[in-house]
Amino acid sequence: PGRQGGGQSSRRQVWILFLVIACGTWSIADGVADEVTYATSSDGGASRVAKGTVLDFNGQSLVLRTESGGEQRIPADRVLAIETTKTAPQRAAEAALENKDFGKAAEQYLAAFREERRAWVQRQIMAAYIECLVNSGNPERACVGFQALVQRDPETPYFASIPLRWTPYQPTPEFQREAITWLQDRENSLTALLGASWLLSTGQRAAAVQALERLSIDPDSRVVQLAQAQLWRTRLVSAGAEDVGDLRNLIDRMPSTLRGGPYFLLGRLLARQGDSQSAALAFLRVPILYPRDHQLAADALLSAGRELERIGQTGEAATLYREVAQEYPA
Repeated sequence: PGRQGGGQSSRRQVWILFLVIACGTWSIADGVADEVTYATSSDGGASRVAKGTVLDFNGQSLVLRTESGGEQRIPADRVLAIETTKTAPQRAAEAALENKDFGKAAEQYLAAFREERRAWVQRQIMAAYIECLVNSGNPERACVGFQALVQRDPETPYFASIPLRWTPYQPTPEFQREAITWLQDRENSLTALLGASWLLSTGQRAAAVQALERLSIDPDSRVVQLAQAQLWRTRLVSAGAEDVGDLRNLIDRMPSTLRGGPYFLLGRLLARQGDSQSAALAFLRVPILYPRDHQLAADALLSAGRELERIGQTGEAATLYREVAQEYPA
């Protein structure tokens, strides 16, 4: 209240867009033929395909109305893939995303959201939309969108879309003011985590560190691990060789989907210790396994190339430099 300007307008648009997610009022489309591939056991050794209509997919489970008319409930962590009907805007968005045209992809995902009537697909679309916002340089809107997504499904299967920062960054004055309000949120730990992450390289560093230390004992294990990983951004300069094992252990405890940023930090720590070969391998995990954050993937490729160049592997370094130029020209 009382604020004017484009930032206020963009936040209002995002919140209006996500109102349906928060309220959950749109109905499920009938007669949609879906195929769900899922692991038959927790070790993921075998898989099976089930056909029917997906009624819901959240952080707990996927509920499928089978072709025989019954219902099958599949644990969310065993869902491997979902084949479902997509609207023309969603297909156009995916094509634009594949071509790294993030602005166009975002526009098409918004159109797809308006056209879609299945709540679980809406949430899937918004996770992809958040990715586009991050990669098109709109982190504030991405953070607002993620908060709305989690509000509807706190255990969202798209938690890995959380837009955290892993490299130094100076937010705009308006974004910084907004992030300060998030940082002060004592009721929502994810909101505070987002604020701390984006303020860690600003004049609010001390307050951000204090918040991250508090979040390191949060009831939500995801928040705990990510807060602890974010704190490593402040420790790299003073860390010694004996600290490498601590960071590796933290990464090993984290869900595999959340390790991209921490692997980048591990690469920086190893590079500071003079272990260029191990640093390059840590950096390369990011673009290979976690390519959705294009800026981080590009930074990791460039960093890996520099470490290889330091140990005389100039041919391999040149290959990585060419990949940066070709795959991440922006």
